[in-house]
Amino acid sequence: MAHRDFIHELWLAADGPIEAKLPTIGYAPFPAAPNINNAYVATVKARSFIDSILKDKNGSPRKKLFEENVRDFLGVDGDVNSEISDTLENHGKKARFGLMNNGITIVASSVRPAGQEIFIRDFQIVNGCQTSNVLIAKDAQVDDSVSLMIKLIETEEPTILDDIVRATNKQSKVEDAQFISTLQTLRELEQYFNAKGAIEGNRIYFERRKGQYSSENIAPVRIFDVREVARGYAAIVMMRPDLSSRYPNRLTGDLLNEVFSVGANEDDYYISCFCLYRLKALISNKRFDGKYSKLRWHILTAASKYCSKHYKSWKCKSKNEALHNLFSTNDGEWFDKLDNLVKTAIADPDISRDLLKSQPLTSTILKNVDNVPE
Repeated sequence: MAHRDFIHELWLAADGPIEAKLPTIGYAPFPAAPNINNAYVATVKARSFIDSILKDKNGSPRKKLFEENVRDFLGVDGDVNSEISDTLENHGKKARFGLMNNGITIVASSVRPAGQEIFIRDFQIVNGCQTSNVLIAKDAQVDDSVSLMIKLIETEEPTILDDIVRATNKQSKVEDAQFISTLQTLRELEQYFNAKGAIEGNRIYFERRKGQYSSENIAPVRIFDVREVARGYAAIVMMRPDLSSRYPNRLTGDLLNEVFSVGANEDDYYISCFCLYRLKALISNKRFDGKYSKLRWHILTAASKYCSKHYKSWKCKSKNEALHNLFSTNDGEWFDKLDNLVKTAIADPDISRDLLKSQPLTSTILKNVDNVPE
């Protein structure tokens, strides 16, 4: 666990502390508030905001600036973003940009005004991801006539940060489910997926924030959002394929703290998604009948019991290593084990919808796992 935390800290600090000096047109302090060290509202030129905040000293967009945002950039062509873009392209409207836009909220570890400039350190944009990215995309249209309102908040209290994220995003019609992305356990899980993926041949991705990988050329089947991660975890770790198939909303609702509990093993989430990814591929490649697709959660649960029972005799260090091996190949010894498991645990995939929803199905499948040869 200590090694994991150390690696996470190194990853977050890889680019060094983020510091910036933001020129302003003018600013005013907010009244003192509990756990808020400093807070200001500032009017700035959008040009200064792009060059000082959104881009680093080399002129490249800062990649980690939106880690605390509940959504990633949704593209220029969406309803709201297209309006922002059109305003910047309309010579008559761009001077009113700051009046027509809700502005940006930045949380930082240090906010220090000096003259007409404000110095900030270790900052995150917690609201305004869409506006910020449209400004980057339309950089050429942003001249000195374009202004912007910015709130700058200095706090090191995580609960205050979460409150600010929720409150500012509530005003822009963000769905409740998307606020799950601000959980610390999910931030750590995203870092684990990134670190593990760097050494994996069949890389998979955890989409903590909606649209996080929309601008990258990644096959959708390799991307797992919070809901799909929860379904895989419920099937392999909680041994509840019924929740995965019938009640997935409960996993990110009333069971959220059970599914994403503090201190849980991140590799359990990763292996759940990896097995699901590979099972979909095996069905797509017709290594298994397409009828097994609706039973994929039950197959994962059966595989979890099978590997837990035999991983030591298979000379594997852990159940997760056995699961990885079981789903990794399209043929050979490990595929034969998986093939035997699937066809013994679920001999007939032509299961009716009513039976698929029944509670006894899981018990029957798990009982059949005991008849699978080692």
